[in-house]
Amino acid sequence: MTMNEFLHHLLDSNHYLYNSNLQRDIENNIGEIEIPEFTMEHINNIDKKYMRRAHGPAVDKAHACKIYNYNINDIEFQEQDKYSDDKIVKKMSDSFELNELYIEHVNNMVKLQDKMNEYISITEKTNKLQIYFQDIIPIIQNDEDNLKTVLNILSNTN
Repeated sequence: MTMNEFLHHLLDSNHYLYNSNLQRDIENNIGEIEIPEFTMEHINNIDKKYMRRAHGPAVDKAHACKIYNYNINDIEFQEQDKYSDDKIVKKMSDSFELNELYIEHVNNMVKLQDKMNEYISITEKTNKLQIYFQDIIPIIQNDEDNLKTVLNILSNTN
């Protein structure tokens, strides 16, 4: 390794360490970190995005509830051949899973509202960051995973 390569590598390493410390060392950089905003508007946007992606742009919460309830109530027992029975069982299973995922989504929105209230009431920067990254972000990620599962089920049922 030549001296130029060594210096280049050293500068890259120092740049990486500097950026890592700036981004990840929350305790020592607390004054430099901007506290993320998290309000009811953010929760409503998450909910609207979920509804739009899962059911189309014109769907609201009340209509989504009807869709899920309709899917369950629409299933009825019919005496037919085995292939048809398998389709009915698959449709029932998908409907029940979609209902469970929707209930989980609603539960996530309630959790986010509770965390938002807690988040807004905190004044200390470190505690606010801790709640945001350890409590709020995982709930949002869980809801995104939920939506991916819903979209997967819906794409397989068509």
